[in-house]
Amino acid sequence: MAAQYRSAVPVYGTNIVIGIYYGGRSGQVYDLNPSGATFSSPPVLSVSYEGYAPHEFPEEWLGIYVYDETGRAWHWVGGIVDAVNDTVTAALPHLSLYTVSAELPDDEVAPVVAISSPVPADTVTGLVSVIADATDDTGVSSVTFFLDTAQVGEDADSSDGWTYEIDTAPYVDGNHVIMAMAEDPSGNRGTATVAVVVSGGSPPPTVSIDAPMAGTTVCGQVEVAGQCWDDEAIVAVDLLLDGDFIGNAALAGSDWVFSWDMSQCAVGAHTISATARDAVGNSATDSVAVGVSPARLTGGGWILRDGQKCHFGFNADFKPGKGCFGSLQYVDHATGLNVKSTAITSLSISRASASFGGTCIVNGTEEATFVVDVQDGEPAGDSFSVSLSTGHAASGELAGGNIRVRE
Repeated sequence: MAAQYRSAVPVYGTNIVIGIYYGGRSGQVYDLNPSGATFSSPPVLSVSYEGYAPHEFPEEWLGIYVYDETGRAWHWVGGIVDAVNDTVTAALPHLSLYTVSAELPDDEVAPVVAISSPVPADTVTGLVSVIADATDDTGVSSVTFFLDTAQVGEDADSSDGWTYEIDTAPYVDGNHVIMAMAEDPSGNRGTATVAVVVSGGSPPPTVSIDAPMAGTTVCGQVEVAGQCWDDEAIVAVDLLLDGDFIGNAALAGSDWVFSWDMSQCAVGAHTISATARDAVGNSATDSVAVGVSPARLTGGGWILRDGQKCHFGFNADFKPGKGCFGSLQYVDHATGLNVKSTAITSLSISRASASFGGTCIVNGTEEATFVVDVQDGEPAGDSFSVSLSTGHAASGELAGGNIRVRE
């Protein structure tokens, strides 16, 4: 009998591994076509799987499948497995497409895993070789390695044991957890962990909130600012309000800044937190406690700039649910500069000091923004300073007038 062979598209079925998939091939299906041959008894077929012996399951599970064209289904024929010569032999019910495969039994048993190195409480530095022992009744397909829940690598070849080298240099000194997760051909997984101490790793970032200061009453649009540093690159500074993420700060070198509207926050105490994260996943957090409450600033008078009077008058208010409102008028008599506010957008108070800002019109035509800082030095020593986005700035103790800061 002359046999003709041709590769066909691999066929997949429920709980059936079609073809010699385990040898790195996607599965080969062959067509046996004797072209008019007749048989007095079923033909016997012997197929070699030399070089593709399975390692995920026992060889005796192998067998021959034949395709039934009428029923359009694959049927298990089985066969005799010769593990010495790597062949499967079976009598065929008919001639058709056939393949060597294995029908895997239902498997719900997870692999058993243990980490033999490093041992618990080991101090590790730099590259650490992690050695895992993994067994399963149907074989182990792979072992994946994690450090602090982050996947760091995988070993799919057990010829030299289940091992992986983890670089601990990027991680902050201190306690960490290594985990090995073994998986069998059915997808069952088993894990083992070991706690180690990293020494000589990457230090965490530093971060600080410089504004607003602790205890400040904040109202409306609040600018949160600070500094951060790390030997690796800072990738982000996350801002949180009472534990909830509210956004990422804008970074400029070691400085960062973030603006947030507090006008809809409930009256009472709140916590602003900033968490700096570096390129290797280390982080550090700084927090500041602030308050939200009704507030009012009023003032009027003059300061001296280059010996000339600068008159001002303002009121800035905050009411929960309504936000910030008020007005500012400022005149520099030496230059003729005249400023009138169009909106008050922020207000913060820290004891007898306060700051408010907003938008304004300069000399009746030019749009700008402003920030005013005041000090209520009752009964004496009041101060006033103003800075405009146009570049104008003036500050000093009041030569006349009064400022009131009230919460």
